[in-house]
Amino acid sequence: MGLSIMIKQLLATVTLSLLTANSVQAFEVISAEDLNKGGNGTHAAIDSTRDAEQQFLSKLSSEVGTENFESYAWNTQTGLAISFPGAGSAFLEGSGKVLSTEHVEGITDLNTINSEFRTGRNASSGVNYWQTTAQTGSSSTFSINLTKQIAAFGFYAFDLGDFGGELNINLYQDGELVGVVANSDHNLYQVANSGENNGSVVYIGIIGDQKGDGTYQTFDKVQFVIVNENGTKRDDFGFDDLTIATAEQLVVTPEDPNPPTIAFHFAD
Repeated sequence: MGLSIMIKQLLATVTLSLLTANSVQAFEVISAEDLNKGGNGTHAAIDSTRDAEQQFLSKLSSEVGTENFESYAWNTQTGLAISFPGAGSAFLEGSGKVLSTEHVEGITDLNTINSEFRTGRNASSGVNYWQTTAQTGSSSTFSINLTKQIAAFGFYAFDLGDFGGELNINLYQDGELVGVVANSDHNLYQVANSGENNGSVVYIGIIGDQKGDGTYQTFDKVQFVIVNENGTKRDDFGFDDLTIATAEQLVVTPEDPNPPTIAFHFAD
């Protein structure tokens, strides 16, 4: 076999391996969990999760927006439409409402605050958060519909998996499923069976990979679904500090002007 043919076959094998690796994972996932074992009424300190959020935000331009729900009134219900700079609007669907960790006389229900806070829900900034539910059925589970194609999606979640809930985050583009970020694959959070992880918090940031043509994988719907087979059909959790970004709002790392080369050495 000629030398030129051998080199062509070797380069073809390397290229095929790179394409295969890229096609397996269409999204980069940045996540961390701050675990709480203190029992009801206690909450994890936001530490590693804050670092994960900063890592996620470092990949986005400074023009992106983060929704912390502080501007919404107590008990604002499902159907919330949130505007993001340059990234359109996000419509929160499924069961959900704005709750608070603080009591406002004559406005908030102190019993509800005590109940939700005691069982692990919390806010990652300020005092408000979105109380919602992931379920096994896709029709009523928490989902977010987006008016623009986005390439990045990050958020805090409080109290996931304290009673066996295994979460899949399904990503859709024009009605087609283009990615699944599963707790079982990415170890996003530890799953408990009897509430012993109450008050734990996880940060999850998802970014579309750059494809061969230079564009990024995008999506316009995010759905939170419980998929485990142990009988758990729903998981109530607190959702806060939602950040989204379009592909144009991603920070692209400049290519190395002196990329590494492959040297071939042949014996005489």
